Amino acid sequence: MQVGDVGGGGAFVWARCSEPARLVVEWDTTEAFGRARIVRGPVVTPDSGLAATVKLDGVPDDQRVFVRARFEREAASGTSAFAFARFQTPRTDKFRIAWTGDTCGQGYGRNPDFGGLVGYKAMREAAPALWVHSGDMIYADNPILAEMKVGERT
Repeated sequence: MQVGDVGGGGAFVWARCSEPARLVVEWDTTEAFGRARIVRGPVVTPDSGLAATVKLDGVPDDQRVFVRARFEREAASGTSAFAFARFQTPRTDKFRIAWTGDTCGQGYGRNPDFGGLVGYKAMREAAPALWVHSGDMIYADNPILAEMKVGERT
């Protein structure tokens, strides 16, 4: 099972079975599925690649959503076990992206006197929807000394 195109009050769920069967998807905002919404999808066949996609409607913004999908086969074959997934819907008030790069480079590292890498704390508190760290390991060859004065290079 895969979930995609999340936003705008909806999401798409794709699933595949090993034989012809009807896709049934359930979703809820709690892991207990106490008020699960049920979406009965199509019957998958060899012509469909034994796969189907269903659209979930009415999915709330800024919410973790839990999804489970199964296939209902012919009565003699029974029902498959559930496959599970979860996703986070976007916030409507803002969309933040955080970007960092080259952490602890040029001989400078975290400073416990002011809480370590305080930039990361600030980014976490901003609750970005996406965080891109564009760094590399080229500084791993040089040790980070316990103390280094500004302007001093090793």
